[in-house]
Amino acid sequence: MGDWLDLIYDVLFNPAAAMRSAAASPRLGFAGAAVFISFGVPGAILWLISSGDGTLAAAILLAALAAGWLVWVAAAAVFYFTAGLLGGRGQAAGMLAALALAFLPLAAATPVWTALAISRIPAKWLLGLLSGAVVGVWVLALLVVAVREAEGITTIRAVAAVFFPGAVLLAGLGSLVFLAGALIYCGW
Repeated sequence: MGDWLDLIYDVLFNPAAAMRSAAASPRLGFAGAAVFISFGVPGAILWLISSGDGTLAAAILLAALAAGWLVWVAAAAVFYFTAGLLGGRGQAAGMLAALALAFLPLAAATPVWTALAISRIPAKWLLGLLSGAVVGVWVLALLVVAVREAEGITTIRAVAAVFFPGAVLLAGLGSLVFLAGALIYCGW
């Protein structure tokens, strides 16, 4: 239990050391448990506070866990490849371990989101939006730190490794929308 508490403390207050340690000696069981906590805890809370059919709530939990593990593995693969192109020299297992820690703020924000979900505050959607933005920025910053520490590259290269795949995806989607609009306009 001390390992978990030390790990959570380091992710919150000394993320570079936590990511460096996780990448240097990757414990994928620990990392998988961190992903389970990051995505399973919010899914379980949704399960508990959802009204209606229990089958739907169980499906929400299972979908959250499946999506969490899929995002974890896919992000690790994409960031490992991109960082490698930018001069990274880490291991894939180290990237998996470091990225798992970057998702922990999702579990840390769950009590706030749960309180908002069951509250009767008129502007709870705005508070949810603000807290989601804060957690999103926090997770993005931790992703950059994780890539930097796992691959041994500079911060600017880590930022490029994290944001470049998204920029390419957005450019591709923008091109498809432009092409579809042009084809519709031309009457095709």
